[in-house]
Amino acid sequence: MTIVRARSLSGAVLPIFLDPSSAARVARAVAAKLLGVEEERVRLLAAGNGALLLDGTSLEEQLEFFTLDESTTVAEVTVIVMSEPDEETLEQELLCAARADSFTDLLPRRVLELSRKNLGVLPASLGKLVSLRTLNLSDNRLARLPDSLDGLVELQVLDLSHNSLACLPEGFGRLNSLEVLHLGQNQLEDLSDGFCELNSLQVLHLEGNSLVSLPGNFGQMGSLQQLYLCDNELRALPETFGMLVRLHTLECRNSLLSTLPRGFSQLARLTAVDLYSNLLQALPEDFGLLHELRVLNIDGNQLVSLPQGVELPLLETLHIEGNALRTFPEVVGRFAGLRCLRAEGNQICELPENFGQLHDLQSLFLARNQLVSLPESFGNLSSLQRLQLERNQLECLPDAFGRLGMLRFLNLTWNRLSSLPASFVEHLLDLVLCLRAYSCYLFCLCVCVCVCVCVCVCVRVCV
Repeated sequence: MTIVRARSLSGAVLPIFLDPSSAARVARAVAAKLLGVEEERVRLLAAGNGALLLDGTSLEEQLEFFTLDESTTVAEVTVIVMSEPDEETLEQELLCAARADSFTDLLPRRVLELSRKNLGVLPASLGKLVSLRTLNLSDNRLARLPDSLDGLVELQVLDLSHNSLACLPEGFGRLNSLEVLHLGQNQLEDLSDGFCELNSLQVLHLEGNSLVSLPGNFGQMGSLQQLYLCDNELRALPETFGMLVRLHTLECRNSLLSTLPRGFSQLARLTAVDLYSNLLQALPEDFGLLHELRVLNIDGNQLVSLPQGVELPLLETLHIEGNALRTFPEVVGRFAGLRCLRAEGNQICELPENFGQLHDLQSLFLARNQLVSLPESFGNLSSLQRLQLERNQLECLPDAFGRLGMLRFLNLTWNRLSSLPASFVEHLLDLVLCLRAYSCYLFCLCVCVCVCVCVCVCVRVCV
């Protein structure tokens, strides 16, 4: 039997029984008539998806349920409509939902959507929704949370981002089922040791707070897979950090890290690390043990070199822009799978001869360095498509430059080139033909009395 049920503060539950084979479109039409809104404004929620919606504005704008395929048979639709999201009304609806045993039975998985309701406080009765799976409280004015929150023992997803939280309830760590937690863009200055009892947590967002440190027992959250710590004031990561052996994504941009903790290389499952704009002067010598690493961003630090023994066979993207590198790390030539390399804004004077071993490299950014020449092996970069060498001190190009058959974008502006190799001119004809098709930039090249103009890439030769 298919049941469509609407409920509001102004009226009782109104059940409508339909034929078991009724499709979603039939139930949608009935619900629309029942609620007095246009049919296309109504999305239906199946019991299998189990969600609870409290709407703080108009139905036309805010009534949102999981959309069902038109061939889907709807088990039940429950609509809870709130005209004003004040605390008293909210508590009435929460208590009502908590007492509705049949509602709990029919909807074993629940979603409570309370984002952007201008809420400044939450009632203690929130903790009575013991079957709640997902709770969204983002974009409100919450400065504190009720102590009863730890009663949500089945909660798996909690979004508290974009509020004004300065601390969390003492029992917050007892949310043992929590898997995804959004705490970004709050005012948190520290976390208690009890926070790290969230043993099921897999995704943690803490970006945009005022955290100076993390709890010493942070490493005991052994299920953690994704960690976002950007835009804080962290000066160090705890020594237990290496215990997060399931971690595969780490973002800690715009912080104050000067070193990485011992044991960082034990994070063997890391595939993406973003440490942009910190104060790192060196990476651990055993950093190369991160064999699964595919993306590494260490732009905007104070690195003068990379560890010599680094072996990162799967690395595809390396960003080392804006550091203090004078000599290009020879170890990079061993990153055979590298596809994108950004090293602008350093003080690099030369590239190692093994640089030409990067056969998969497609994008290379070396602008704003001190390069005077390129190695002859540079012509072996057979996959290179984009090359930016502007604002260097280049006086010549290697004879093998013309072998860059895949090159489509080239910038040599603000260098000291007075001549070009014959292979470059031969290749230039093909390059110009390809670039004309893209028609992006003006391409000017002066070689003796020959001037070639096209519209895609700008190369300026300074005599």
